[in-house]
Amino acid sequence: MGGKGGSDDGPENGQRPRPSRLFESFVVSAAGPGVAPVMMYCYAPAGADLMQYKVVPEFSFPESELKLPPQADDLGGSKESRERETFAFVLTGGDGTRLHGSCRRYATAAGNEEVACILTQHSWYDVFSKILDAFQETACSEAGAPGVASFARNLQHAGLPAPGRAMRVPMEGQRELEFVRPWNTSECRYDARLCELFRCLPVSKTVNRPGPRVPARARQPRSRPLAAQGMLFFLMLTERRVILLSSKPSRLSNCAHALSSLLYPFAWQHIYVPILVPKMLDYVCAPMPFLIGMHIAMLPSLKNMPMEEVVMVDLDRGRLRYNEKDVAHLPDEHFDAMCNALMTSLNAKTGDDRVDWAPLANVFLDFFLS
Repeated sequence: MGGKGGSDDGPENGQRPRPSRLFESFVVSAAGPGVAPVMMYCYAPAGADLMQYKVVPEFSFPESELKLPPQADDLGGSKESRERETFAFVLTGGDGTRLHGSCRRYATAAGNEEVACILTQHSWYDVFSKILDAFQETACSEAGAPGVASFARNLQHAGLPAPGRAMRVPMEGQRELEFVRPWNTSECRYDARLCELFRCLPVSKTVNRPGPRVPARARQPRSRPLAAQGMLFFLMLTERRVILLSSKPSRLSNCAHALSSLLYPFAWQHIYVPILVPKMLDYVCAPMPFLIGMHIAMLPSLKNMPMEEVVMVDLDRGRLRYNEKDVAHLPDEHFDAMCNALMTSLNAKTGDDRVDWAPLANVFLDFFLS
């Protein structure tokens, strides 16, 4: 699973010098029916090699190469539901460092779909969601592209505030965007993305785990129920190969982050691709542990891939498929206590994304201390 997390750069990053700027580049891509995604424009520091960002349009529209129905994907992936979708992908460099792509898909006044992407070394979900809100507002206003370029310049020139300090960025109409830099990584781990994971795999949904062998005459079941959350958490702890499936990029990236954050104070140091584009499908053949998210329409393509055993998680249908031998040594007592604590914590919640989900996350942290 890797060493302890705790750098200021996010739960998935390896050790490296702390970045000195808020973002590396601002990329806007567009796509249309039957048209491959293209980069509309890119704002980056002077002297930056723009060729390194040529893959951004593919990750901004990960379904573009798939043959999907024109009006809707499989489950709730209609164009209408994607008009204000926020998701994230990760690009990993040769030295293992990770660049986070925070994306917002929106419809322009002309009805075209565009994706704004902030490439950054920080995994500050709430901060960049707020920036993307301001960006979308500017892009869809009369200010248009010139206003977006001005906003990006102001954002870059504002620099990087100290932890816990506020940052103010001028916007159109004599307004300002204000946000606060998080104090540390732990402050960014638990947010609304954790809610997505528990919606897709409710604690009330159980899977069977192998039970102790008993004589047939005893008529005791050889399998006992365990919350799907607990089972998936155990499989992550034991460093399995995990594939997440969904028709929505936001669901894939949210659940991938949530799963990795539950490992705190440890960090997932293996292959981490929350959104996989079709041309990277051979990643699923890797012999080492991985956490990969892909569009559910890519599932038929896996049948002919020379894969090792993998854990399959259908987030749209709440289904978990695994090999029973992977959980043969599951510590029953600790996991029973954890699942009971999860249920108690959830019963005290309203299901609103705005509630404090830290007590829920602490259930997993307490597991490491038990």
